[in-house]
Amino acid sequence: MDRVVSLIRSTSNVEIVEADANRVCFRGQSPRRTFQIIREGVDRFRVKETTGWPTAGRSSQPSAYGDRDIITENQMIGWVSARLNELQAL
Repeated sequence: MDRVVSLIRSTSNVEIVEADANRVCFRGQSPRRTFQIIREGVDRFRVKETTGWPTAGRSSQPSAYGDRDIITENQMIGWVSARLNELQAL
């Protein structure tokens, strides 16, 4: 999770809400979108947007993973990078 926290902290217009060894929550400051990453094992994660309203600042492309999907660390890093890019583009 340290790699993800560093990636998020190095992105402008984004702040970490909560971070520990098994979970990271971060949000864009404008538009206000909130995301969560949860560790489900050594190299397994769940990711989701927790904004509360599904169309807020969202790009036209849906996320590749739902909150029920368990994905690898590489997939999670790709998902986080895509969300950070979206937040910077808006």
